[in-house]
Amino acid sequence: MALETADITFSEWLAANVDEIKSGGANFKGTMVTMNSEVVRYFMVWSLVFMTSWKTTDYFLRGTPEQTRGLLASTAVTLLAGWWGIPFGLVMTPFYLIRNLIGGEKKTVANLIKIIESPEEMKKAKDANDYAVGKVFLAVLGVIVFLGIAMQGLAYFHKISGH
Repeated sequence: MALETADITFSEWLAANVDEIKSGGANFKGTMVTMNSEVVRYFMVWSLVFMTSWKTTDYFLRGTPEQTRGLLASTAVTLLAGWWGIPFGLVMTPFYLIRNLIGGEKKTVANLIKIIESPEEMKKAKDANDYAVGKVFLAVLGVIVFLGIAMQGLAYFHKISGH
């Protein structure tokens, strides 16, 4: 049974229409969705002083007006509100702006259905995302430590040179 699509997200609709899609396809807001259909989601970052937060949008079917609106909205939020946190806003904002502008996170509907149907796949997807965020966190921490050491070295050099 296909749900009405006016007020639900693509992910909600997808979860309710898995059997129809597996049987050949289903219509979401005028677009035929099959196992090979491509979807994309984008990232938003917002910050305030020492707090930075980020989240993903829902998935959008590629090539639809909703995808364009999702890209523009998430990029605008990130561009306007992402920079204002120290230090992570300054790092996460360009990271996710670039990620959005090179196309976001792409998947096929078949991949999403696999995640919906398997708690193990859902955990793998979450772990992969957590791992990527952890790598960014460690990179930021490394830059902070490096800059701290470099500043200490410069201060020491300045002191011994008699300036």
